Amino acid sequence: MHDKLASDIETLKGRRAMGSFLRMEDKADSMLDETNAMSELNQEPVDEAKPLEEKYSSEGSTAVEDELNRLKSDMGL
Repeated sequence: MHDKLASDIETLKGRRAMGSFLRMEDKADSMLDETNAMSELNQEPVDEAKPLEEKYSSEGSTAVEDELNRLKSDMGL
């Protein structure tokens, strides 16, 4: 009987220690999630259209404009 009681007490201590560990882990995860969210919110916004603007506003676009104007004149517009 005594051995059973001692065994049960040790089992309960183990569960309590594991429960404390899981609570600490949850708290650490929560803090990490909050930190990651704040970091993401504090980043400068990325203008995804800027590289495309730069690509198509370069000197090569004059050839496209010339071709468009030629086609318009051919069509009588």
